[in-house]
Amino acid sequence: MARIKTKFTGVYKRQSPMRRHDGKPDVCFDIAYSDASGKKVWEKVGWLSEGYSAATASDIRGQRIRALRHGQELPKRRKRAMTLEEGWTAYSTRCLPELAKPEDVEWRWKLYIGPALGKKAMNGVTVLDVEDLKTGLLRKGLSPQTVVHVLGTLRRIYRKLTEWEIYDGRIPTAGVKMPTVDNHRLRYLTSEEARGLLDALKALSLQWYRISLLSLHTGMRLGEVVALCAGDVDLSGRVVNIKDAKTGSRTGYLTDTAIAELGAFLPSRKDTLLFPARDKGLIADKSKTFMRVVDALEMNAGVTDRRDKVVFHTLRHTFGSWAAQRGIPLQVIAELMGHDTITITKRYAKLAPDQKRLAIAEIEGMFHGISPAP
Repeated sequence: MARIKTKFTGVYKRQSPMRRHDGKPDVCFDIAYSDASGKKVWEKVGWLSEGYSAATASDIRGQRIRALRHGQELPKRRKRAMTLEEGWTAYSTRCLPELAKPEDVEWRWKLYIGPALGKKAMNGVTVLDVEDLKTGLLRKGLSPQTVVHVLGTLRRIYRKLTEWEIYDGRIPTAGVKMPTVDNHRLRYLTSEEARGLLDALKALSLQWYRISLLSLHTGMRLGEVVALCAGDVDLSGRVVNIKDAKTGSRTGYLTDTAIAELGAFLPSRKDTLLFPARDKGLIADKSKTFMRVVDALEMNAGVTDRRDKVVFHTLRHTFGSWAAQRGIPLQVIAELMGHDTITITKRYAKLAPDQKRLAIAEIEGMFHGISPAP
């Protein structure tokens, strides 16, 4: 922040690129004078948001000069520590406009972090304070995943301010163990439920019927489906190119049903989105239409565990579950679904019990000298 002269002698101001006051950049006032040895001294007076002005800074400068003239020792100014609330202001001003969902970060601050820790000095927030925040949120009934997001936001504030050299203390989240998160979907659809859901979607929205059908028949994530362009689809090759997916680009394989549906409306221009929003851009990740149909069919009636609730991702989970039930090897399922490790895919192993029973039967046969099945 460059110093700018004011109309008061020896008084300068600096405009903050991050701090805000009354909707405008905050202003810091500095004074300059010579000490008893003739050395120039710079002293920060304070911020406009703290009640300081150029006139106030000029008065303080006059006090310093008079004290030096009479041989008095100047007061030693103690640097005030930045509060977490001030740190949040610096972080949010710079970072929120660059985030895909800034509103999520804002409500984490407003509802949870700010009320608990906002008034504390950043270097005064301890590991115990963060542990108390974590425990309190879990006791209120927040999901472990939500608590992880809250603590992650707190950690990012500290890390960014450290990166910008605004803060040089310890990061209190470093000593806190994050809650264990189990987000694995347990519910998958039966064939009757899937057909009923697709029929209801088709009656309400042809576009969401097609999006849902494609996810169910390929195992694609919602974000992957809505990002598809006509040029990504190869009907003759029976494949779809899934670009820049969560775990990298991959090839999706199309069923006869998916090919028939895509062939009915595939745009001629290769750069045209298959499922554009009303403004011709990408559809948002969340669909009120899909959940409206789920609610109308009462698919989540009486369900309290979020892992058992039907959401759009249930279609992808159903794809993996059906594949496992048909005896498709886990490695193949992992490749089809774009899992980065086989560990994720192993959740479907329990759905192929017949394979395990066959393996045990083969061991029994070896024990009795029976030749393996051809």
